[in-house]
Amino acid sequence: MARVARVAATAARLAAAAGREGALDAIRARAGGMLDPRLCELFAAHADELIAEAEEGDPRELVLEREPQPVAYRRRDELPELAAVFADYADLKTPFTHGHSREVARLAVATAQRLRLGAEAASRLELAGLLHDLGRVAVSSSIWEKPGPLTGAEWEQVRLHPYRSERILAGSEALEPLARLAGTHHERLDGSGYHRGCEARELPAPARVLAAADAYQAMTQRRPHRDALDPEQAAEELGRECRTNREIAERLVISRRTAEHHVQHIYAKIGESSRPPRRCSRSSTACSTPAASRPSRILRRRRAGGARVRA
Repeated sequence: MARVARVAATAARLAAAAGREGALDAIRARAGGMLDPRLCELFAAHADELIAEAEEGDPRELVLEREPQPVAYRRRDELPELAAVFADYADLKTPFTHGHSREVARLAVATAQRLRLGAEAASRLELAGLLHDLGRVAVSSSIWEKPGPLTGAEWEQVRLHPYRSERILAGSEALEPLARLAGTHHERLDGSGYHRGCEARELPAPARVLAAADAYQAMTQRRPHRDALDPEQAAEELGRECRTNREIAERLVISRRTAEHHVQHIYAKIGESSRPPRRCSRSSTACSTPAASRPSRILRRRRAGGARVRA
């Protein structure tokens, strides 16, 4: 199936960009290399028909029409088991994210239970934790595995992956209620997260739990640009992220606006930004904690040969 999907995705992308002949030439050139030669030959023999059909109607509906019969149905109480399969699939996108989604779900459920959010919230968090990173598969592996800074275009692709997760889930009647929650796993209380840039008042407790579980777990895994943190270091780093301008204002007995002004002044002094940069440094979790709302040691950069790189 993976080989079929790769040929289909390559053909669809190139047909849209270069037309039928361009797609055919590119598929033939890749045969025996990145693409299965037998499947490339099969595509070439039916290229006109396949491309024309792909351009008509809704691709999702076309796929559903061709679902093998008999259609297999599952009970709602089997959703966690099915979601875990998709979680593993998403985590296979890169060699350093194996097990990420299962662990996020476990942490989110444990936190919900400790906070006494209720059985329903814990159940939703389990599913959202398992499925939150489905959108990662839509972003090129070369971006996730890049050891250096991301370009502006690459960073935009990263910022879109929670949106893609949300839209995937919204296409299923059974999973649609989880879509918004799963799509908030990179939001931050100060509005510096993505993809919506939500602020605290827009983020209910389950969304905050999911974001914290995702951030903490990702910090404990290696990334191309950094080593993994041990649990104590990850907990300390997560604590830094939890310090908001509101808390600073309350501690100093000043207005929140005044606190924000002073925080921005401090960032300017140290050459940092409280917003994700155009060239992504991907912070402590390879864009898993993009809310650079604190002068963290993981976000500090140094000069090396004139280029800005991570410390």
